[in-house]
Amino acid sequence: MPPRLETAMERYDWLRSLTPAQARRAALLDHLDVLCAHLAGRPALGYSPDDQVPAAALEEAEGYNPHLTRLISQYRATHKHDDRR
Repeated sequence: MPPRLETAMERYDWLRSLTPAQARRAALLDHLDVLCAHLAGRPALGYSPDDQVPAAALEEAEGYNPHLTRLISQYRATHKHDDRR
């Protein structure tokens, strides 16, 4: 993928330049960044550190890389999961 730029206009142009496959990968990486931050205690705006991550999201992300898998294991060890979410 081409490098991601920082200003809003550059980012907009960047997103428009991606192929559909690159756009899907960029969205996945953005979601994984947000998930990693939440698991590390830095939730996205509008979310509380106490908000539970849905079990399905954890299962989908588990195994993506060793760092994320370690964060998920730590998260599961410290949070009781409500599977009804």
